[in-house]
Amino acid sequence: MQIRGARIAVVPCAVALTLLAGCGAFLCAILDQPIDDNAQAGCQGATSPVPAEFTDCWSKNPQASALAVGAHAKALCLNQGVFVGAPIDGGSRGGGRVLPYGGMLTVGPFTCDSAESGVTCTNDTTGAGFTISREANRTC
Repeated sequence: MQIRGARIAVVPCAVALTLLAGCGAFLCAILDQPIDDNAQAGCQGATSPVPAEFTDCWSKNPQASALAVGAHAKALCLNQGVFVGAPIDGGSRGGGRVLPYGGMLTVGPFTCDSAESGVTCTNDTTGAGFTISREANRTC
């Protein structure tokens, strides 16, 4: 694990961090095991525009929106906190440490960067990744 400009909490099954992007927070994690055949690093939080296949899900619960990357990147609709760490303040909101703007976290082949324009996570082996912010999201 390589950390540049970040403080992180190591929790069971994940290296979890809370990433602040733009006006709001995204909860993100790089998991030690993928949640399916493709999602190992991801971020959850309200974002737009909504991909057509998730219009119903994301409009009912904006916190269900997520972007993830494994071998390739994709949008997800989640019914629980997956890319979140345990609360660090005794509350119920998932947590982890803040990766400040300009910070970077690399775990295995995955790197996540935090910037004022959003959060970007990339599979450094395949080049697949995503960028998420309140106003935009993109997978590549």
